[in-house]
Amino acid sequence: MELCIDYEDNDENLIQAIYKNCPKLKYLKLSITNSSIRSIKELDNLLINCQYLNGLVIYIRKNFDWDNFFKSLIKSSPNSLLKFKLFSSIWDNYSPESLKLFFDNWKSRHPMLLHTNLPNNEKEKFDLIKKYVAEGIIIKHENVSDRTIFEDFEWTYPTQKSVSKFEFLESKQITNL
Repeated sequence: MELCIDYEDNDENLIQAIYKNCPKLKYLKLSITNSSIRSIKELDNLLINCQYLNGLVIYIRKNFDWDNFFKSLIKSSPNSLLKFKLFSSIWDNYSPESLKLFFDNWKSRHPMLLHTNLPNNEKEKFDLIKKYVAEGIIIKHENVSDRTIFEDFEWTYPTQKSVSKFEFLESKQITNL
């Protein structure tokens, strides 16, 4: 099951309704406007209750507590979750340290596929992502300036033209995703 929600109010009640009624959810797209403690707690509950979740598309609107969001993903993500699209117009309110903590704690899990829309001036964050691609924590990273390039639940794999030493996927790895 795939679910796309583009709703700007009362994030907590919406997230709660999703995990109570859709426990077999595989793909979820959410627009989040609120990063209150209750919202993060409800996100934890969603991750715990939706054990089949494979892909998560998050559009952040307004200021957002990325640090607690990453901690929630570390603590509560099901083993099946490995595909992420994280899009925001506000990327400067989290530190590279919280991103590093997220990736360091993902090491014992399946390697992730990651799409972002980081601005080009975020060199420290790009360098960090490249490091974790090289370590195999991130199996593929795409950064796009326009989030509409990809369908919500489309995760691409490298083509011959885009393969680099950081992006190569063996066919065996692709079939195991």
